[in-house]
Amino acid sequence: ATAGQIFIAQLVGAGDDRRIKRTVGTLLSFTTLLAVLLAAAAILFCRPILQLLNCPQEALFEAESYMIITALGYPFIFGYNAICGVLRGMGAAAINIVLDIVLVAVFRLDAAGTAIATALSQMGSCVAAFIFLWKRREHFDFELKPSYFRMDKEILAVLIRLGIPQV
Repeated sequence: ATAGQIFIAQLVGAGDDRRIKRTVGTLLSFTTLLAVLLAAAAILFCRPILQLLNCPQEALFEAESYMIITALGYPFIFGYNAICGVLRGMGAAAINIVLDIVLVAVFRLDAAGTAIATALSQMGSCVAAFIFLWKRREHFDFELKPSYFRMDKEILAVLIRLGIPQV
């Protein structure tokens, strides 16, 4: 997402509206694909990952629950970051805190409750950011068509080159 912001800023400066549109589509498609692949890997290899991290046996069940639930939220987390990296503070932190208190203190969901709160707050933020983008779609030249989400190899290479140092 940061690489996309950098590249889009460069394209805006250059006045290259055609490539901005292709970049946004490529960024959204690539982050969605990456989120799904990482979520699948986190779920499939949950126990081995936790064992590599020396998770104590008595915390293993809670840690697995937390890891799986948050992995299911990856597409929303990645989507939120890709759609509105600049608008990251759209209230997600406040929602997360309130949901943490309700799900842990009231419903006694422990680690799973905090994972659910995190995933739901990111989902809400992703939806709010998408609605913002959709309502201002003319400004962003955003279209909800399959052709808009076609990945451009040249732009993907730039995004990866700019994004790798961010990791």
